[in-house]
Amino acid sequence: MTEIAAQPGLGVGAFPDALRLNGDGAAIARYHAWLEAPDSDNAGDVGAALGRYRPLADLVAYTIGQVDDPPVCHDDTPTELRALVLSAQASARLEAQDPAGAVTCLHEAIAAAETVSPELAATLRISASEVHQALGNQAHSAALAAGEALGTAMGHYYDALQLVSEQSAPLVWAGIQLDLAAAHLASPMAQATDQLRLGIATQSLRAARNIFTPDEHPGPWSMATLNLANALVYLPSTHQGDNLVEAVELYEEILASGARDSDASGRARLLTNQGNALAHLGIFDQATAKLVEARFLFESQLDHDGALTVRSLLDEIAKAGVGFDHDDEMAALARKTEQMSRMPAEEMGRTAGMDVTVRPTPEPAAAVVPPPDAQQRATVTVLSRSDG
Repeated sequence: MTEIAAQPGLGVGAFPDALRLNGDGAAIARYHAWLEAPDSDNAGDVGAALGRYRPLADLVAYTIGQVDDPPVCHDDTPTELRALVLSAQASARLEAQDPAGAVTCLHEAIAAAETVSPELAATLRISASEVHQALGNQAHSAALAAGEALGTAMGHYYDALQLVSEQSAPLVWAGIQLDLAAAHLASPMAQATDQLRLGIATQSLRAARNIFTPDEHPGPWSMATLNLANALVYLPSTHQGDNLVEAVELYEEILASGARDSDASGRARLLTNQGNALAHLGIFDQATAKLVEARFLFESQLDHDGALTVRSLLDEIAKAGVGFDHDDEMAALARKTEQMSRMPAEEMGRTAGMDVTVRPTPEPAAAVVPPPDAQQRATVTVLSRSDG
């Protein structure tokens, strides 16, 4: 069943010119009686009596699941009704797993609605942007699986952003910005100019953070904040120190929000990234404290690769001549590990964290938002269609 956005009634009164242009009061009365009891009459006969508004009955019959095929437009179909019929056709294309066809129908519907119903046109733009986003997600997943470029996915995200704005559909707009940033961050950095994509990604992530908040949207806010921090660490800039400081603060925002409190592995990766940034700033004592906690969490989760990464970072700090006692730190870690070994396994938790790539030296790496299910459906048009 496709979810269809609400539109005030589908009575003939929804189209002010119908009464005047058709002039058949009996046909209109018959149509409204049929709306109250759709099984009481044949939709085709009801529609035929409406003249140029005959697709209206077909649209209702399709919407309530009385017929399987969406309505079609005729040469004399009024513009506003044409937009609704096209949006119903878009719903049918989505149900048939044809999102590209749905986009085509929605763009035609938008063009038809713009001059007669700005409100409907705005609703259809949101629907079209969501379908573009779904197509982008589909292309995104396919490209990652095949190790190919993400240009097609980016194209759909940019098309989606042409249809909505921060003002018209803030949450949709911010979600697309988040996906666009993920595509830029996931693209291979084959040459120096490719690093410009990090700048584009940071702009999109900052835009997303203007909408998503830790209280109302903790998931997307956390991902936008994490990706922004990671991008800043590797962003080429004459103000690299400032970027690193901002990254450290962003990591701290996530830690303070509690978003990783129930995810030991995710918190460990976050602490490792933050410790890495602190080390590059030369704040070795704080970096060591973060990394020690990260290693403890990795060890508690039996994540040997993560623990090895942290050990290499701690070794680099030690080689830099930092005055921290490695033996004392190891003893403290042993005590923590021994305490953890006495805890029941179910209390330790084994939930998977967001995918954060951690490296001991700066090179392009970031947590990337996993694209949602490519088969998800976008919201379109006018009424709720039941399964009939």
